[in-house]
Amino acid sequence: MSNGRGSCTHAGAVAAAAFVERGVTRLGVAVAKYVAEYGDVCFQTYSAIAAKLARPGGGRYHRESIGRVCRQLARAGLMGSKRIMPFHKPRRAKRVTPHGTCEKWINWRALGISNPLSRGERRRVSQLQNRPATPPQARPRHSVAISEALLDAKRLREAADEAAALYGPSFRNLDRLMDAKHDRDEGITAPPGRAGRGPPE
Repeated sequence: MSNGRGSCTHAGAVAAAAFVERGVTRLGVAVAKYVAEYGDVCFQTYSAIAAKLARPGGGRYHRESIGRVCRQLARAGLMGSKRIMPFHKPRRAKRVTPHGTCEKWINWRALGISNPLSRGERRRVSQLQNRPATPPQARPRHSVAISEALLDAKRLREAADEAAALYGPSFRNLDRLMDAKHDRDEGITAPPGRAGRGPPE
């Protein structure tokens, strides 16, 4: 976000300084700064905010920690909060939220200062929130399922190769495969005279 007076960064800094003066915790100040940078209202989920705020010693906060501090700040009158139920549209959002969220905003009046963001900047940051964001590490469920299936298939092929080495290349029956692998894991050897041949029928 841009720098300078009236910018998103400046709004966050102003809110953070005001919250520090009121003895708010480190996490509370970080959340207030984050919310202030989104103008009139921040409708991002607690999970989305937690993914953006780093702990001082490394790692990320849990979404429940974000929700708890938001409720504390709302009870203190320093921040506003409104629950948005699933399939309802938050204020300034372009679309409904499928899982629900919580509108959050800084109570600038209680802080005795005005919102540093201009109306144009408030509209711009609202558009930023409306952009669909998918974490780079997140993958669709079907992609995970396909990966797991491919991994299982690879393991099965490896086990089949091991069984073929034990009982011959014609060994491909799944039941026999599992029995042979079990016997090998348990240290059971084939009876005398059957080395190099398949298991008894």
